[in-house]
Amino acid sequence: MDNKTLFDMHGFLAVDSLGVRQHIHETYEPYIKEYLTLNSVAWSLQQNLEVKSGDASSCWPFALYARLLNFTQAAYILAVTGLREQAQTQIRCSLEVLFKLGATNKDRNFYSDYYISELQDQLSNVNSFLDSIQKDKKNKDLKTQAKSRKTEIECELLELLKRHHPALLEKYGEKEAIKKFRLPISEFANKAGLADWYLRYRLASSSIHSDAKSLEYGHFEFSADGTVQCLKNEAHIEEFDDFLLALIEIILKAIEFFCEALNLEQPEDRLNEIKINLAKLCND
Repeated sequence: MDNKTLFDMHGFLAVDSLGVRQHIHETYEPYIKEYLTLNSVAWSLQQNLEVKSGDASSCWPFALYARLLNFTQAAYILAVTGLREQAQTQIRCSLEVLFKLGATNKDRNFYSDYYISELQDQLSNVNSFLDSIQKDKKNKDLKTQAKSRKTEIECELLELLKRHHPALLEKYGEKEAIKKFRLPISEFANKAGLADWYLRYRLASSSIHSDAKSLEYGHFEFSADGTVQCLKNEAHIEEFDDFLLALIEIILKAIEFFCEALNLEQPEDRLNEIKINLAKLCND
């Protein structure tokens, strides 16, 4: 007799057959209520914003904030179906955007370093592409276009470095200066005043890179003596309250940065009510 469930046959595409979503909603309803309320508050701040023509400084905070909210919503959607490790990848992504939103808010001149870093990534991609078609004789036109784009990026990088980091050029020269400039995500966190949050980013990164510990946590069941008792690929429904609290903290900080960047009034009354409700839940 075949006793396989729909989940046994289709995995997370059939997770609703296990009642996972219903169980999470029933078990963690008070926390979910506060998250959904906060999400509504955060989302509404995007509405009816006036952007001055040609004013990029007001466009970037919006774009970063919008992307962050999308990541936090994706994290929630994944988590309520039991895909917790995958939800953690979205937490990591939202933290990276939060650091960038906070850094550029604290120091508007940081936009130039942000852009230089982006150009470095583009240059690295072009170089990798050129390496991949090095021996391909059929793509001469494509190779020419890529080399032209490489030259454009290098010229733009040098202009920006001359303007914002002349000491780097003086010390290393043009070619080496392009390679030497570094803007790690930890620097964004420091500039945002969130250096202590960087560890969260590192821990969440283990899910993206499928580190050994992440794989063990997600797919091994251990016995008391530390040996692998069984293998698993199942919904993670425990500690959903802790997950939501982490998500909420990110959104609260994002609202703070976003409102500061665009000189918006924070909805203090609604936010304080959410914070008070959460404090009560945590103390019960």
